[in-house]
Amino acid sequence: MTNEQKYFARQRLLPAIDIDRLRGSSVLVNGLGNVGGPVAVELCRAGIGRLTLIDKDVVAEENLSRGIFGPSDVGKAKVAATKDWLAVHAPHTRVTALRADLRVEVGEGIFSAHEAVVIATDSWSSRMHVNRWAHALPGRVKLVVSGGIAGLSWDVVSSVPGSGLGCAQCPHGSDIARADEEGGCGVIGGAREKRADPSASFTGLDAAVKIVAEVVATFGGDGPRFAGKMLSFDYGRNSLGVYSILPDPMCTAHRRLAEYEEYIVVPVADYRIGDLTALAAHELHVEECDVALASERELLSALVCTACGRRTEVHRPLLLSADVAVANCSRCGSSALEPVVHTVLDGGGRRLSEFGIALGKSVIAYARDRQVRIVQLEEGR
Repeated sequence: MTNEQKYFARQRLLPAIDIDRLRGSSVLVNGLGNVGGPVAVELCRAGIGRLTLIDKDVVAEENLSRGIFGPSDVGKAKVAATKDWLAVHAPHTRVTALRADLRVEVGEGIFSAHEAVVIATDSWSSRMHVNRWAHALPGRVKLVVSGGIAGLSWDVVSSVPGSGLGCAQCPHGSDIARADEEGGCGVIGGAREKRADPSASFTGLDAAVKIVAEVVATFGGDGPRFAGKMLSFDYGRNSLGVYSILPDPMCTAHRRLAEYEEYIVVPVADYRIGDLTALAAHELHVEECDVALASERELLSALVCTACGRRTEVHRPLLLSADVAVANCSRCGSSALEPVVHTVLDGGGRRLSEFGIALGKSVIAYARDRQVRIVQLEEGR
């Protein structure tokens, strides 16, 4: 391994950046495509001490002209290929890699467990899910930066939890949070094929540079440069602008959960429904019979063929999506598949995992006229 002092020697010459403070900081990068991949690389090279990567996709040949992937990475999980690259070329950052659909397989607590959260996924539903939870829970997050590209144009938004300056959702309204919701990967053949968005490597690099500079300025310098603003480059108009975000008074995405919703915090565990119901009843001072638990999203747990009766279990949690319409029975080939969807969580002895609720995910408790969220957080948070 290279010598750490020599590796960061040039950065230490910068009077505006405190490399030792950067070494003590942590960043969560969501999405490792044309923007997120370069962000991960340059954060490590800049000196960030701890990095967590989340992405659910594998490297395809069309990814090779953009980002850091090479031909030998095709078929590998993006998180694994990125971690391997960083281990060789930027070895002084602790990297954790999670291959998962961040909307249904990642506990919400992770989004408040890092100093900075970078959002670089390619769907609105995933981007706004991270944006919401990075702001919602009390935690370590001091900066949320969201970057996206469209053709040769890009936008980058910076927000500070608790500042009231607004967030990446504010310019769009609440409907954007699920505007393009699609399923994750599973036994029915993976998420439905999406239309490929045209883009070029240099466009992602351009947006990535702005994101990394904002993170480095926040944790190694004297603070963020464009918090509460959007940097926007329009290639067609050849214009680069900085626009203030007007906080949407109806937007709950950038507000703490306690400001608009009741919640109970519990340790992370695969709870039995009966135990979680009893806990909620105790906290809410009601009888257990008055409490009903439900998942926030419709989760697909199985597909039943109405032609031959075969039941196919889904072993990874999936959002109910258009995938069901194009799937075929593995026994008879029929497309007459009925989804088994869980929203209400019943059966006291059954565990959350049996309903497709991933470890650490929150659920809703309905108690008489109250709706309370049960949030799982790591102990000590």
